[in-house]
Amino acid sequence: MNIAIFVQSFPAISEIWIVNQIVSLLDDGHHVDIFAQFRSEDTRIHQKVLDYDLLSKTTYIDSLPNSRLPKLKLFFTKILKHLHFRNMLLFYHYVIYVLISKKKGISFYSTIHFVDKPRYDIAHAHYGFNGKYVLLLQHIGLLRNTRLVTSFHGFDFKVSEGFYNALFEKGDMFIVNSQYSWSKLLSLGCTDEKIIKLPVGLQTDYFEKKYSPTSNTFNPFSIVFVGRFVEFKSPLTFIEICKQLSEKNITYKARMIGDGDLLESVKSQIKKYQLEEHVILYGKQTQEEIKFHLLNSDVFVLTGVVDSNGIAETQGLVIQEAQSMELPVIVSDAGGMNEGMIDNETGFVIQNNSVDEFVEKIIFLKNNDTVRLEMGRKGREFVLEKYNVARLNKKLVDVYNELIEKRW
Repeated sequence: MNIAIFVQSFPAISEIWIVNQIVSLLDDGHHVDIFAQFRSEDTRIHQKVLDYDLLSKTTYIDSLPNSRLPKLKLFFTKILKHLHFRNMLLFYHYVIYVLISKKKGISFYSTIHFVDKPRYDIAHAHYGFNGKYVLLLQHIGLLRNTRLVTSFHGFDFKVSEGFYNALFEKGDMFIVNSQYSWSKLLSLGCTDEKIIKLPVGLQTDYFEKKYSPTSNTFNPFSIVFVGRFVEFKSPLTFIEICKQLSEKNITYKARMIGDGDLLESVKSQIKKYQLEEHVILYGKQTQEEIKFHLLNSDVFVLTGVVDSNGIAETQGLVIQEAQSMELPVIVSDAGGMNEGMIDNETGFVIQNNSVDEFVEKIIFLKNNDTVRLEMGRKGREFVLEKYNVARLNKKLVDVYNELIEKRW
């Protein structure tokens, strides 16, 4: 198949799951092109991006000449060089809608990137915003016989009523990663029969607990938090947990991996509670570095909440990565996090914002090695069965094939 993947930015260090999906499709022999609205500001890149030369497969939609005349020249030069029905339609829409009707739902200059591309069987948009963008491309004559699949991931739920109506009507399939996400999509107006649940997967053979000479297994009891420092991840709740652990004279180390708008607030709280010796901030980390931190930790904690915009964690792939590394996980019941583990078997689900309960379960696992190790073992078995990326991508390709068959 020829597959076009649409994303916001690329390669974003926090979206390794998109890279994993693309890599799996390439390994299966499919042709994949990546279209990103803009280049990621991340200066660090996951090794897989380099190994598969994904940057050479990426087109940045905002990458155009600055002034209007060079853009016009490039636009018409490409169309004349690739004279076929699809691009003549594009030229027609450009003249009618932009020059005559003065309508502009999309930057026609950005369509320069598509006039010399192959016919795609599938356009897979990550995030609803990109699904709407592909729909506009189809409206002006591009990707006309291409099936549109849109994956929703969470922050794209924060929209006004009716925002996705056209996408829900004309899009072919919508993918969610949890029942929580399914319910959110229904509330936005999507019909039930167009939605499928397909969690984001991981390479379980990579996230496997194998000690290396650089592994330090003699650290104090170690807790790890991985997530962006934003409201719905609730990193400040994690600091409150650490404060209580210190007040109870518990010996521990806490690793916090991530970055975001609440970074300065996190630093301020660490200083206020005098937790500098206990809590270490590592910033954004690559997949390789996250694996190292999971290997050298004893418990994974994710303190999510429903934020002021009604947004919560939809899946939290790192919860499965931690379980794959045989760590018990302690997560809140906000959003869809509890769907990606088994309460009281692979970890614990805690009532939203209950710092006391988080602390109680951390201390319990610290004092019960046998339980902790057994939960870790069960966690890996659970992830192997439910979240292996190769199996999930096979299901994704099956969805693609079903849509292509319907086209004909």
